[in-house]
Amino acid sequence: MLYEAELEEIIGNYEAEYFIWGEELVDCTIVVLPNKGNTTSAKHIKSRVGACLVVVDKKKASPVRCVSVQMSPGDLKIYIRMDAFNSVWPLLYNDVRAGIAFKLEAGAEMDITCPDDILDLSQVQRDGFTLKMESRKLKYVKNEPTPEEMAAISRKQSLLDNVEMNYFYSSNATCFHDRNCTYVAKIAPLEFHASAEMPENLYMCNKCRRDMLVRRACAPRTKQMGHVKHFLHQCCLDDESLKRYVLQDNMKMSMSPENELMVHCHEDTWKVSRGETGKLTLWHNNYIRVSETERYVRRITDGFHKQACDTRSLIHILDYVENYTWEKHLLGEAEKKAEKEEAVSKALVEDVVAETAVAIEQAVEEKAVTNITDDNKKRNRIFGWFSRLMELLGK
Repeated sequence: MLYEAELEEIIGNYEAEYFIWGEELVDCTIVVLPNKGNTTSAKHIKSRVGACLVVVDKKKASPVRCVSVQMSPGDLKIYIRMDAFNSVWPLLYNDVRAGIAFKLEAGAEMDITCPDDILDLSQVQRDGFTLKMESRKLKYVKNEPTPEEMAAISRKQSLLDNVEMNYFYSSNATCFHDRNCTYVAKIAPLEFHASAEMPENLYMCNKCRRDMLVRRACAPRTKQMGHVKHFLHQCCLDDESLKRYVLQDNMKMSMSPENELMVHCHEDTWKVSRGETGKLTLWHNNYIRVSETERYVRRITDGFHKQACDTRSLIHILDYVENYTWEKHLLGEAEKKAEKEEAVSKALVEDVVAETAVAIEQAVEEKAVTNITDDNKKRNRIFGWFSRLMELLGK
């Protein structure tokens, strides 16, 4: 074969088990792959070995070069990326055609009639495009949309422009996406759907669910999403906890001008400040009690008061916010008041008991010294002490 000497000079520069000339490709199938990604199974990848296509360009000073590819020896399939294919096919085409001619002259039966018949282009097909061969190179030509497709494209854009639409999905998909998810652009217009509420029977896209949760927490001030996401990331808040706060408790979040996380939950507003060391401090909105009855009405006023909730865990703080209600606050106050009154009563009892013991001791001593004979007077004094004690215990 011509140019074998030139091949011998460069063969040492390549690590390959097979070196295949253009004429030999008539027995092979060339599988063209996308330039990025992998569309075949791991099993098939393991069956491949390194190979080189030997390309001859007579116009070059060094006419022979090799192009690295992968080969599956069992079925004689050669795998090559689309860019590499386009660089060598114009040169290999005539060699393959010569190989077909040699086979026919030798009387062999051939299933192919032209070089393009050995190509497998199934891996590089794209929706909405036609793959064409021009000047021995593959190129995509965008298909002209039908009237139905034009209407679907317009409808998709209209749904994307609608700020009330928050969730986007395909009619044949199992998950839904945030409007900023890269997958949304890939949904075919004819299959495109949008919803203001989370679709039932579909799950959240793992790639963009954090964006969906933060968007819901920030709504309608969605321009603050980036700042809120950054604060939550700094505090290592996981997606599952965020999902509970946003979907179950309907927490709303925003950032203050002082870079503090503002959280509104139930009837209250809170703010979380983060120190340089990562320590978090919780603040609660001020309020005014306007009634002393069982039903307390709180009138929100300006300012915040600090809570005894300093920690490094944002989950600990948001759990506290999640479980706080005015009724629980009143119950806690009542319990503290009862505990305080119980402590005061206990102290009074202890004082009376001590006083009674001293009085009894003094009475005994007095009897021994003065030999008092007025038993009724003594009994009245002791009875009075114990009556006071019983009265306190009865409280």
